[in-house]
Amino acid sequence: MKNKIFLITMIFFALVCTSSSRTRNSGKAGAPAPEAGQKESLGDRLRQAAHYGDLKLMKRLLKQGADINARSKGGSTPLIWASINGHEGAVRLLLARGALVNARTRGGTTALLVASSVGNLKIVRILLKAGANPKAATKKGQTPLGLARRAGHGEVEKLLLQALAGK
Repeated sequence: MKNKIFLITMIFFALVCTSSSRTRNSGKAGAPAPEAGQKESLGDRLRQAAHYGDLKLMKRLLKQGADINARSKGGSTPLIWASINGHEGAVRLLLARGALVNARTRGGTTALLVASSVGNLKIVRILLKAGANPKAATKKGQTPLGLARRAGHGEVEKLLLQALAGK
């Protein structure tokens, strides 16, 4: 399962992030990182902590004033990184502290889109309850329902159908 999540993370990383989200040489592939030569901001660190689900570090960074919706140049947010990597606690923390549930990357990707694509039912449920738009589509027209269906995530598909029907 970890390999599958890692692979999906890397695909997401390649599709929607720009060079500002290069991998660090820390041995932890896929983590969002600042541009080479730029000082790492609290927002950069918060995205990294969300990527790894490090709640303790996330709380400390937020207390220090990190922007909860800090974006990479590609537009990815801490909530998107926590969602694609299945960190339920991080998703809950970010939403409770005011993260924008429908924030989009430059390509139009949202946290709900990535959670649906990897089939994480718990994260999809949390995002929908927080007001995520089940009709949101990427610039290429991909929707949460279409991604869940294409990947064979039947339970996520059912939940999204219910959300689309207003149930």
